[in-house]
Amino acid sequence: MAISKNSIDLIKHYESIHDGNLKELGIQPKLDPVGIWTIGWGHAIVDPVSGQFVKGKENERKARDLFPGFDQRQAEDLLVRDLAAYESAVRKTVKIKLNDDQVGALVAFAYNVGISGFNNSSALRLLNENKIAEAGNKLLAWNKGTVNGQKVELKGLTYRRMSERDLLVNGLLKFYNV
Repeated sequence: MAISKNSIDLIKHYESIHDGNLKELGIQPKLDPVGIWTIGWGHAIVDPVSGQFVKGKENERKARDLFPGFDQRQAEDLLVRDLAAYESAVRKTVKIKLNDDQVGALVAFAYNVGISGFNNSSALRLLNENKIAEAGNKLLAWNKGTVNGQKVELKGLTYRRMSERDLLVNGLLKFYNV
């Protein structure tokens, strides 16, 4: 089973494929709003030595060394691999029957907050109690990021969480930031 096209469209819409340097050919890593280097559609770059996210402007060279000469096809392949891993993790922890859009909404959420965040969320607990609407509403609380040492609401995350909730609860794909 695979997550739905609606779910992939949701992820691509909110992650958007971004280019760190429009003056260069190809797709370069870009610093996200909380200071993590990403490539393609929101793939967080991990240092293979430390196992930690590559963070901060001072680590641009490291991010670019890990992902030089990246193109859209490679970004697509990376997203497919990433989502397969997240889907597997979500399906292992959700104990109720969900359709592909619902699983995909949870994959989109986990892709953004991490598997640990998803596994420890009250949304997962409520889902497993078959309280889907309540679980969807709990997703809305995950709209903050740490910027310059402060936890702040990020409008993009607020809109994304609303879309994830709508897909989980109602099976509707709606974008709020258009």
